[in-house]
Amino acid sequence: GAATGAGAADWGPPGGGEPRGGVAGGASGREGDRRFVAVTDRLAATLGRPREALVGEPLRSVLAGDSGAAAVGLHEAVLAGDRSTGVVEVTLEGAADELPVELHVATVPDGDDAGVVGIVRDVSGRHRREQQLARHRDQLATLNRISEAVEGVVQGIVESATREGIEATVCERLAASDLYRTVWVGRSGAGGLEPTATAGAPATLPAEGSPTEGDGDAADDHPAVVAFRTGDSCVRRSGWMTADADGEADRAAEHGIRATMALPVTHRETTYGVLCLHSPRADAFTDREQAALERLARVVGFAINAADTELLLHSSTTTELVFRIDDDRCFLARLSRTTGPVTLRWTVPEDGGLRHYLEVEGAAAGVMAAATAAGADDVAVVSEHGGEG
Repeated sequence: GAATGAGAADWGPPGGGEPRGGVAGGASGREGDRRFVAVTDRLAATLGRPREALVGEPLRSVLAGDSGAAAVGLHEAVLAGDRSTGVVEVTLEGAADELPVELHVATVPDGDDAGVVGIVRDVSGRHRREQQLARHRDQLATLNRISEAVEGVVQGIVESATREGIEATVCERLAASDLYRTVWVGRSGAGGLEPTATAGAPATLPAEGSPTEGDGDAADDHPAVVAFRTGDSCVRRSGWMTADADGEADRAAEHGIRATMALPVTHRETTYGVLCLHSPRADAFTDREQAALERLARVVGFAINAADTELLLHSSTTTELVFRIDDDRCFLARLSRTTGPVTLRWTVPEDGGLRHYLEVEGAAAGVMAAATAAGADDVAVVSEHGGEG
């Protein structure tokens, strides 16, 4: 039967949320054509429409998307007596934006007929919390995948005996995950940064001849060049490439590259190259991801240094170099003019300067005085042999 109307003021929603009362009834005889017969001021304000204008309007007219079918279906079930109450989540066409709500409905007696009263409860806050939790879960899952990828790279590095093998392993292991579309390692050469290992989709590379030293200019804005030149990681999002950069922007778009990170590969004071990663994720390279990749870059630098050192130690050839320097700006040249031959045993960095360990023939006091006169800041005798330093 058709409903003649009912009031909502005395019937509240379950606890929590924000109630916005409204009443819907069946004023039309056509099946499914349910219309408002009374509306509260608060619901009208939420919808941004005069209360009087809503009376007689179809229930579907205030619902967004597929919400109409769900709301009308529940309405019909309640009127048919299949159930006395019901709850369904729908989306209202609000005054400012769409508003997710829970629609609570129940039958109310109206003489020989029955009406349906409905109250909506704002659940947008709950939706925001659920979305935040979902994003948080996604971020944790991504970080876990990054950790697994980095662990795989480190294991591969341990098994690599050469610099070339280390660079290839880094690229292959990282590109094998779905986190990065392209990974490449480059070194500084005569033509600027030159890739020595790549994996994945075609890499977006710096322009040939881009300088890796000095301040550079706008043409040298590739993140790999910036990272190598400054010694700091560089992250760029979509759109940093210019359209005329030899098709780089088109190639990035073709392969879905939405973010790029470049990291200097260093060990102590030596920069061995740059590691560049292109990702299809718009939210790639969060602070935690950057920290993980920066640690990896340092591990790669350490491994390259170790591989090069081992190569030198196992080399079957020894080369002795003799340098003759007459420039007065050289400390050793100034000292040797006074003391005679000076043998440099080793040098270590200390407090922003260098400490030289020297072997000089002559009386200790005379040698110390000559070193001080040559410009040494601090002179000490480590050991003496036969009365000489």
